[in-house]
Amino acid sequence: MMKQILLIGAVIFSSIAAKAQTSNNGIKAGFNSLSLSVSDENVSANSDLSGFYIGVYGEFGLSENFNIQPELQAILSFSEGESSSTLALPVMFEYLATPKLALQAGPQFEFLLDENSEGLRKFGVGFGTGLSFDLTDKLFIDGRYVFGLNNRFEDDLGFGDDIKLNFNYIQVGLGFRL
Repeated sequence: MMKQILLIGAVIFSSIAAKAQTSNNGIKAGFNSLSLSVSDENVSANSDLSGFYIGVYGEFGLSENFNIQPELQAILSFSEGESSSTLALPVMFEYLATPKLALQAGPQFEFLLDENSEGLRKFGVGFGTGLSFDLTDKLFIDGRYVFGLNNRFEDDLGFGDDIKLNFNYIQVGLGFRL
């Protein structure tokens, strides 16, 4: 599964780059908050893990006001001596509202790297929305919220379809265009 995610990422990067009018690439890093949301028909509960993310991105111009920004991120989250590692592949579509402000939305594909993840689906899909603001030509700040779309509990845990686990992320970070 890990190799398939990396292959999909490489295909997306290369096919977008071939059609792009303009392109940039760079690095990003910042704060990450992972919220584990467990719910059924009547009750819900959350548990939060804080940490950081680091990654690379490509930014490809589709038109004067629209870009696509695929990324590859390593996300590390910690809480009370426990840690979790995730590899994420967000593909954000950007609308340039002003020359310095971009509104973002798009899917995020995730792969849980933890060996000790029995009962959890390693692969997840989310939908992210956020914004990015250019501080200089090279440096920008961005923020994003990613809603987990699929149930991360394995089907055979005996909970039935009523109990669901979603991974939701909040990220705030800095990016540098190379």
